[in-house]
Amino acid sequence: MNKQKAKGSRQKKKICLIVLDGVLSKKLLLKYLNPSTRSLIVSDSRFRLPEQTGGNDKGTLTQPVLISADGVTNKLYKWKIIPDYIIGDLDSITPKAHAYFKEKKVNIKRVAEQEHNDFEKCIKYAISEKLKDITVIGYGGKRADHMQNNFSILKRYYKKCRIRFIDKDFEVFFAGKNIEFNCKIGDTVSLMAMPKAGGISTYGLQYPLKNESLEFGIREGALNKAVSNKVRIKVQKGDLMIFKKLNSVIAREEQPIQSQTDFP
Repeated sequence: MNKQKAKGSRQKKKICLIVLDGVLSKKLLLKYLNPSTRSLIVSDSRFRLPEQTGGNDKGTLTQPVLISADGVTNKLYKWKIIPDYIIGDLDSITPKAHAYFKEKKVNIKRVAEQEHNDFEKCIKYAISEKLKDITVIGYGGKRADHMQNNFSILKRYYKKCRIRFIDKDFEVFFAGKNIEFNCKIGDTVSLMAMPKAGGISTYGLQYPLKNESLEFGIREGALNKAVSNKVRIKVQKGDLMIFKKLNSVIAREEQPIQSQTDFP
């Protein structure tokens, strides 16, 4: 009986939170990660979890596999937040932090090759472990080249797993062929082709697109506004990145979580 329960608990841990060393404070991290249960306080139906059911569309707090890229590990040590994995070339972690996490039985994986950065090493490992619902925090803000590189990695993997970036204001993800999500009226929704996207039609935005194209360096779809509580976007070809105001995160466990994004 106990073995079955333990197995069931492992099976529920289908999601992954990757923490990077971008702009990240303890306050921001704990906005998404319950400090006592280490549950991911995020709910939207694109990242629907096994224990989230339909009907009232309320989610539950679910414990993710927490992966720390090498560069942010010293912050987690300072904050006493213990990840499941530390992954990277391990050129940043201090001896004191390394010893602490080793004592805490954290899986520390050194990947020495330099063809991929530590973020991509984390993604590759998550996918190898069949963790294909991935949320990434701390993805940017320090250096423009690092952030642009992370957007490139996001593009490379969005067809292989469900992956998004989150920060204090926005979630960033790539659209599939047909995407629908909830918004508050007046919320900012920006569209950015990477590098081209065609046959774009939008519904529920102030400045609609009707079978139109966007192209990086030619035409953007930035700073649009939701005029409906539901926004729908169709993309016939290419890769379209979406920046959406993040309303699906709560800071306290007792508040209800409302589903915000739906990918039919």
